[in-house]
Amino acid sequence: MKMMKRLCCLGITVCMTVVSTPSFFAESGSSSQAHPDLLFADVNMDQLVNVQDVTALQRILAEFRDENVLSVVADNAIIDLSGDGKIGINDVAVLQRFLARFDISGELDTYQIGDPVYRWREAVYKTTFETIPAKTETVKVVDQEAFDEEVDVIDHVEEEEYRCIYRSGRSNVCNDCGMTLLEDNGKPMSNADAQQHLTLHCGGVFPATTHEPLRYVVDGFGNKVFVRPNGSVTIYTGEKDEQGNYLRTEVFYDESLPLYNYGAYGSYSNNRQTDKIPTGQMETIRISDYVPVYRSGEAYFCRRCGKIMYFEDGQEYDVRDMYRHVMKDCPLYADAPPGTIGVEKRQTDEIPTGQFTDTPKHTHKETINHPEVFHLEERTVEPERTVERQTLVTPAGYQKITG
Repeated sequence: MKMMKRLCCLGITVCMTVVSTPSFFAESGSSSQAHPDLLFADVNMDQLVNVQDVTALQRILAEFRDENVLSVVADNAIIDLSGDGKIGINDVAVLQRFLARFDISGELDTYQIGDPVYRWREAVYKTTFETIPAKTETVKVVDQEAFDEEVDVIDHVEEEEYRCIYRSGRSNVCNDCGMTLLEDNGKPMSNADAQQHLTLHCGGVFPATTHEPLRYVVDGFGNKVFVRPNGSVTIYTGEKDEQGNYLRTEVFYDESLPLYNYGAYGSYSNNRQTDKIPTGQMETIRISDYVPVYRSGEAYFCRRCGKIMYFEDGQEYDVRDMYRHVMKDCPLYADAPPGTIGVEKRQTDEIPTGQFTDTPKHTHKETINHPEVFHLEERTVEPERTVERQTLVTPAGYQKITG
């Protein structure tokens, strides 16, 4: 209660002297308009030191809250007029004496009334430059879309032919074609098979390469005696001489003589040197999956199935190969009508040369699924760049003026 009475008395005193008290203005240009300097004893921060600052200081002491009045700065430097480090009635008294024009210079320590105590300082920034690396990403690049393709696939057919391997020596050989009358295994043919060969052969079933028909003459006793081509034979006439011996005469080969042996063709065999004696071994001829390269010319064909008498390696069948095909391997042998056995020669453009084209003989269609073809690629999404950054060194705000 005593404190309130003192404040009231002080207020009356101030009011009585307000007419004659001076006002202190801040110096022009001493601070920015937005943030003026904070002056010593300018309690209400209106840039004037007058009786209103006394009132504001009294309100602070009375603990009134006024948003328009700076209540206390951090160190109370603006309103600690007495310099005792405390805010109290002494500070009000100093301000009143100053406004009453008393000389108070001896009472002030660091600042004089109206001196700037705090000055606004703008924020201080440090400029730095940061390099931001390029930003990349892995992307999928399709080189070829998936697709289905229909292709021709070669059918590999295991087909083989066989060819005799021969040796040289003496053997019973067909006079017409030079074929030894032996089986493929090298063993002699039976008499029936040998006679069949000669009969069929001289009947035009197989080609006659050396055909010279055998002819015969009947001797005086009724026996048939054969005469070889370009040869002669001595026979008995059936008559006797004066001593009782049978007479003989030499007969030379003559086409007027009748044909000897099988049928009416005069075919025969004789034992002579040859290089066509079968060894019993066979050479395997692999039939290619590709169409052969052909040439034109004359060739023998099977009369029944039409097969050409050539191997795919370009070698022509010999008579034994033809005989084997016609009598054993021909697929139409069992159903062959009479008169179709054998081979015949004719002009053709399908004689194998032993070379082959790129065209397969047998194919079928297949669908191939081709998957997508792609690769991974690094691509730049954002290029490398330099960014300017401002780093706060000193924040904006009032700084106390020292010195």
